[in-house]
Amino acid sequence: MDSTLSPFLSIVTRCFRRPNLLARNVASVLNQTDQDLEHIFIVDEIGIGKEGANKSLALNKHLVNGQFVLILDDDDILVYDDYVHILKTLVRQYDPDVVITKMRWLSYGVVKPERRWWQRTPVDGHIGSPCFAVRREVWLKHIHTFGTPRGGDFYFIRTLWDEGYKFHWWNQVTVKILQIGDGVPEEEEVPLPEIEEEIYDTNIPSVYN
Repeated sequence: MDSTLSPFLSIVTRCFRRPNLLARNVASVLNQTDQDLEHIFIVDEIGIGKEGANKSLALNKHLVNGQFVLILDDDDILVYDDYVHILKTLVRQYDPDVVITKMRWLSYGVVKPERRWWQRTPVDGHIGSPCFAVRREVWLKHIHTFGTPRGGDFYFIRTLWDEGYKFHWWNQVTVKILQIGDGVPEEEEVPLPEIEEEIYDTNIPSVYN
């Protein structure tokens, strides 16, 4: 693929009956100062469940055209309007295959990967799909490993780690998860959590696998 014609980033969003959450997701993408991206939606109309949603990534991989790929499900939002711009800068500077960031689960008030797992071998339950942007060629080669009943994101990123791909660690919360989906539709009339301001960490370490 000619990288001069393809977008820098493909954002893949799996959707299932969460219109209010999806609206925030889309807004966080539209607000990006660098729009060198495509936003791909994989819509579940019937309720295929978590395993089906995981397998849908490989089934729809032909839709992905970006140089890098980020999974940002309908209950996830990008925290910063300059996420794409900074990601592009890091890729140009360090030429990684994978860029790892942090995510915040608002309902649980936790950040993952936690400090004890940062810059270490990925651990099941301590990393999620919005934490990693992956080079397209690598993503296409290994995305089938995501198609498990549970922990697809872990099996995928652990495969990349074990295969020895080049990792870059961006020490910043770049994504917030508004609701832990697990294939469950959005409940009506349930107030969504407020989005508090994140403190931006400009001291970005350069650490590789």
